[in-house]
Amino acid sequence: MLVKLHPIEKINSWLIVALFFFLSISTALGSLLSALIFILWLIHANFKNQFSQIRSNKVVIASLLFFCLHLVGLLWTNDILSGVEEVKKNWKFLMIPIFMFYVRKEHISLYINAFLAAILLTVVLSFSIWFEIIEPILKAGRDNPSVFMSHTVHNPLLVIAIYIVASRIIFDKPKSLNLFIFEIFFLFSMIINLFITGGRTGHIIFFIAIFILSFQYFKKDIFKVFIFSLILSISVFSIAYSFSGLFKYRVMLTIDKVLNYEEDRNDSVGARISFFSNGMDVIADNPFLGVGTGDLKIEMQKYHRINTPEVLAPDDPHNSHLGVLLRLGLLGLLPFYWIFYNQLKSCKNIKNKELSRIGFAIPILFFIASFGASYMTIHVTSLLFCVLSAVIFASYDHKQT
Repeated sequence: MLVKLHPIEKINSWLIVALFFFLSISTALGSLLSALIFILWLIHANFKNQFSQIRSNKVVIASLLFFCLHLVGLLWTNDILSGVEEVKKNWKFLMIPIFMFYVRKEHISLYINAFLAAILLTVVLSFSIWFEIIEPILKAGRDNPSVFMSHTVHNPLLVIAIYIVASRIIFDKPKSLNLFIFEIFFLFSMIINLFITGGRTGHIIFFIAIFILSFQYFKKDIFKVFIFSLILSISVFSIAYSFSGLFKYRVMLTIDKVLNYEEDRNDSVGARISFFSNGMDVIADNPFLGVGTGDLKIEMQKYHRINTPEVLAPDDPHNSHLGVLLRLGLLGLLPFYWIFYNQLKSCKNIKNKELSRIGFAIPILFFIASFGASYMTIHVTSLLFCVLSAVIFASYDHKQT
């Protein structure tokens, strides 16, 4: 028996489809679509029934707890304005249950394909600039053709799309020969694009994605997983290093900056090392509660002046794990990690095989990527994480445990 859907339920599901397409193209449109979904939820909300839908969903509970701790952290914050700004950056975690209310089983492929379509558009434009077919537009340049977003964001999104398409090729029966050929072509185009754009974190998690795919394919035969992953990773790295001048330059630059850290601490690598080193001192003084939601910059400036006076103390630690630990201490880090733990624990109960695979990969990729940048607060990546979490871990298609 079909359940008749309220018009708002239908509209919001289609808005989620649109969100998957536009979030990697425009931050403004991503925010606008999220706001529309939220407003329509307020109009349509049946709080009692909806609360019963999510109260046993541990991914939702962990996400809401993590957000609420940012509010609690204002209690021991001196810089309230900065604290409020940090709370605003984490609004996406509040949206996870709201997105979940409107996810429809029959739209699963639409959600994922909308995201892939946006990446396809990005890759086409990126190659068009790289081959000088069109003039550089927006944020893209000939030497680093990331069109709609910085390379810091572009590459992790590419890796997620690479994982999804590669997993379809490996695990799903092709619907047609033409589609199979297109997926192969799309996959190799994305991999090439990954290495002609900058973004060290994206390169790292690409090799992690190879390991995940190997793990899923060889069904936990660790020896085969390790050997296949190693051979494939070395092969791809060697090819990219030989043919991509930008990738080779980024690798050599990173090695040089790490080895010669003392000579220049104000470049991107040196600043990260300095921030991490000084951050450890701050954490040692505030291990359990952190410095408060808004006092990160104030406290970091103190230790920068003492230990590395030549290095600016930025607002962004370029590391989500470090940022949470500095602001909220172990009190905040535990629910932050609880989100990923519950995702990994829940993914094996998902009946939809593609969602189950993605549900295993996404928390691992985001967890590791978050050591390289503040991806859990950067608008595009954090919004993608939250809307993907809603689609994957909604309870509509889970096995009973």
